[in-house]
Amino acid sequence: MTNNNRKFFVELVLLTVIIFLFLFQHGTKTRFLTAMVFGFFRWLPLG
Repeated sequence: MTNNNRKFFVELVLLTVIIFLFLFQHGTKTRFLTAMVFGFFRWLPLG
């Protein structure tokens, strides 16, 4: 349980870094919010 939780946390951090890089590259807040919502919906069931 702890190992799975740590893996989920690491993946969430990586996803956040990717989203921030995406935001800085495009500079579109709407696209950033969409990517964040899709990211959370994608990672929540796996956790």
